[in-house]
Amino acid sequence: MANLCPGATMILSATGASNYLWNTNETSSSVNTITGGQYFVTDTTNHCFPDTAFVQVNLVVLPTITITENDTSICQGETVTLHANGASNYIWNNNANTPSINVITSGAYWVNAVSVCPTEPDTVVVAVIQPTNVSIQEPNPSSLCMGATLDLHAVPISTNYTWSTTETTNAISVNTPDQYIVNFHDGVCPNTTASITIEDSPNPVAEI
Repeated sequence: MANLCPGATMILSATGASNYLWNTNETSSSVNTITGGQYFVTDTTNHCFPDTAFVQVNLVVLPTITITENDTSICQGETVTLHANGASNYIWNNNANTPSINVITSGAYWVNAVSVCPTEPDTVVVAVIQPTNVSIQEPNPSSLCMGATLDLHAVPISTNYTWSTTETTNAISVNTPDQYIVNFHDGVCPNTTASITIEDSPNPVAEI
């Protein structure tokens, strides 16, 4: 049996005689085929005792290889498992030959089937996100004079903040002594928070 890859051409060659007749009606010593099936060639030199040789050509059905997971992001220190589907034997670009691999670093990961014919690989991109340490720029605690306003700034600059005041901006303005908490959330790493206490600064008393 001979395996023929889809889209490829196989040359079947006969030897041992000077005159040939293939079941494709060709009379050369070799024929080209792009389809599967049984092929035979007959030695027509001796009409009394013709000799025939057979070969079965198997058209390989290529597997469709997929990775279950889509492109994804993980937090530093976490692991994502990628699962291959569609074949019995696999080869990953990190040289693993298992149906699944554990990933802890950023990069593009592809998997292909171990097959007699080339197959189309599937690829997933994994991004590793560094945890964000959030802080509030102003000194803690800070003082607030009566009737005054104090701006509080979360760092680093981001759009992923939620304050205890329900505001979602990078900076907020407060005019009331209290404890203010800001929560950072990126949807990948665990949320981090920072807080600041705003104290009431007594008005100075003028003395003469």
